[in-house]
Amino acid sequence: MPQQVQGLTTAEGGGSGEVLVRWAQNPELDVVSYTVFRATTSGGALTRIGSASRQEVTQFEFAPFVDSSATVAFYRVRAVDSAGQEGPLSVERCGASVGYSC
Repeated sequence: MPQQVQGLTTAEGGGSGEVLVRWAQNPELDVVSYTVFRATTSGGALTRIGSASRQEVTQFEFAPFVDSSATVAFYRVRAVDSAGQEGPLSVERCGASVGYSC
């Protein structure tokens, strides 16, 4: 099973209202993707909003995932390995688009 995702951060996107979500690549070589979750309140119910491949995390280190549908949200990420096993959720990080704050 993959380890917990570390280094989760968020940043304001450009003027079009995105939140940039990034994290550190997991050390396990069999991690193939990451699932990104969003909640509207801290500790709230999570909704899966997308995923990023291991290659995307390497290629787009500054922002492997861009959320264009939130003003203020709370994010968590988990790693998925080649056997389909999911690691634990990362710590929660608040993210806000331009003009909003956590």
